[in-house]
Amino acid sequence: MWPKLRQKYALHFENLNSQLISQERVKLRNLHQQVDMLPVLETLKNAVCSLVGGTVETISPEAQFRDLGGDSISAVNLATLLSDIYAINVPVDLLISPGYDLKYISEYIEKALQTHQSRPSCESTHSLTPFTYHAKDLQLEHFINPDILHKAHTLNTSPHPAKTILLTGSSGYLGRFLALQLLKTLGEQGGTLICVVRAKDIQTASRRFQESFGRGDSVISRKVRALSKLHLEVLAGDIGEPKFGLDEATWERLSSEVDSIFHAAALVNHLLPYSSLFNANVNGTSEIISLALSHHLKPIVFLSSIAVASLVGAQPTLDEDMDIRLAAPVVEARDTYAVGYGLSKWACEVLLREANSHYGLPVTTFRSSMILAHSSYPEQLNIPDMFTRLLLSLVKTGVAPQSFYRQVENEQKPHYDGLPVDFTANAIVRIGLDQQKNSYRSINLVNSHNDGISLDTVVDWLSELGINIRKISEYADWHQQFERKLLALPKSLQQHTSLPLIHSLSEPAEVISGSKISSKRLQETFQAVSSDMVTVPHLSKTLIHKYLTDLQSLGLLNQRSLATTKKP
Repeated sequence: MWPKLRQKYALHFENLNSQLISQERVKLRNLHQQVDMLPVLETLKNAVCSLVGGTVETISPEAQFRDLGGDSISAVNLATLLSDIYAINVPVDLLISPGYDLKYISEYIEKALQTHQSRPSCESTHSLTPFTYHAKDLQLEHFINPDILHKAHTLNTSPHPAKTILLTGSSGYLGRFLALQLLKTLGEQGGTLICVVRAKDIQTASRRFQESFGRGDSVISRKVRALSKLHLEVLAGDIGEPKFGLDEATWERLSSEVDSIFHAAALVNHLLPYSSLFNANVNGTSEIISLALSHHLKPIVFLSSIAVASLVGAQPTLDEDMDIRLAAPVVEARDTYAVGYGLSKWACEVLLREANSHYGLPVTTFRSSMILAHSSYPEQLNIPDMFTRLLLSLVKTGVAPQSFYRQVENEQKPHYDGLPVDFTANAIVRIGLDQQKNSYRSINLVNSHNDGISLDTVVDWLSELGINIRKISEYADWHQQFERKLLALPKSLQQHTSLPLIHSLSEPAEVISGSKISSKRLQETFQAVSSDMVTVPHLSKTLIHKYLTDLQSLGLLNQRSLATTKKP
């Protein structure tokens, strides 16, 4: 039957597809030709329609690109199209940020056209050799005003303990818990936390900050509101823009008042290439360094990633004492899964090393692995991350491989590298505030226990907790069934599953005992600044049970899925 249907309709569908492609080409050609005749907002709407469908008349200026069906890949295409039409750089992160609507994006383009202001890009920074990136290309002079760099040679850090701290990325998953931890600490000292939040105005920025903690009546939301009244200032800004897009007076105030900077903001997307992440992550970090080198030196606590370790080449592990400029002076990497993100963090680490070497700027860099759910606060988990997606998908499909890992002949046991967000945030704040003058520290914030607790263990725990999961002996068979079952789920649920990242699960994982990178410094450094006994936590069945109850509470798992769930 199928061959006959294919034979009957193949030509019709080929003609229809060719017709649609031809129509889209005409639309794009018209966009280029009419750019001087149409308002920017109208051109933007037309460009959006050409990529995600719909009609210009039905698109509201207050709509966000993601709400119209856009994703990170179509955002790259939209950024390329707009950059080509207007001959300016339109950052991908601007288009997919939840803080900006189409009206704001059009105003951004209008302003860029008027000021003719250009920002460093991946192409203008690195050599033209494809997929080859040199650390020596990343010079601060390429990013920062020379007057700031000239004056920075004479600066010192503030003589008193940090009482005014700037935090970026506070509306993100880890960032919100850094904000909570810093608010607690500063509350005891009578200090102030300043959060720069991506939004078009302060009211929207404040709302985004508060809403990041979930429901307004939750314990964590009430705690944050109480601390915020006395110790929080929220600014609407964008670290990817010169001076965060703030007015001169506000920038100067930050330069003189801020004692320390916690930089957690980043465009975290493992599908986008380095060039698309460059503005948010690399330019953003250069603006942080610019502020840190203005008026007085401000120690920086920077959130990097374990993804950097995959770029070090033949080096078996990224040691905490290594200078990244020497460990990875040249990186040859194609934009495969997560490589672009790792490259952007590598570039940030290089810039921070430069700032420390030339100007004595104190820096603490944390390279984090998977950041898991909060161990106690309900509904506090990172829905878009790979681990949460996989757990949800295993429960909804009811199938798992016999093992997620390649077979090995030795007795090496696999291990899953992840830490709860509450431990992670506490470690970053405690260690980060104990910065030594002129020092540069790298701390690998990973779960390095060689305990044999792996994704296979998690599957067994799910079964013990009452989830019905059937194991499939052949990995390829499992992957095929897994994908088919995910495709059968409602569209509204598919976006939260492993389906968007299904190719990352196409092969069994490498067996790694402990973490990919060594972590000799974490426990001893954390213990040195803590009055309590500190132990890096193991992944536990209790935390997996919390994931299940959180996913149910958030409406992603129904009661029937968890009908027989038992407490650990």
